[in-house]
Amino acid sequence: MAASIIREGKQEFYIRMFESMKNLKPSYIVDTFFSIRKQLEKDFAVTQVEDSLIQKALQLVDRNAIPKNILPEVLAEMCRGTFNQEKYRGISDDDLEKAAKEIVKEKPGLNHGAYMGLLMKRFGGKADGKKAMEALRKLV
Repeated sequence: MAASIIREGKQEFYIRMFESMKNLKPSYIVDTFFSIRKQLEKDFAVTQVEDSLIQKALQLVDRNAIPKNILPEVLAEMCRGTFNQEKYRGISDDDLEKAAKEIVKEKPGLNHGAYMGLLMKRFGGKADGKKAMEALRKLV
């Protein structure tokens, strides 16, 4: 990947992204750029994706405006011009922790995986999995 970045002369482009997106690992940013096009073509029949749209979608993830796990779907809608951010608004950390407490209280004695499944089901995939697991670890 590094050789490809250098060959294409995109070092400065990536460096600017790394500096502006403090909540995302550089490896995640680069991996997204190198893998997302194939995934979009395979899963959403989207064949043309501008770097600027990928960057915009990553900025939404970086700002916690959308969860990481729905990035491909969001990007497909951006490419089609049908993206509505309200549809994908993520769950706040407070709401996630509150729901985790409720679930653990309602169903004591389950394992982490079971609680995780219940929590993700409650939010219909809009919760960030990593944050959900962190909220559960505090309780179980």
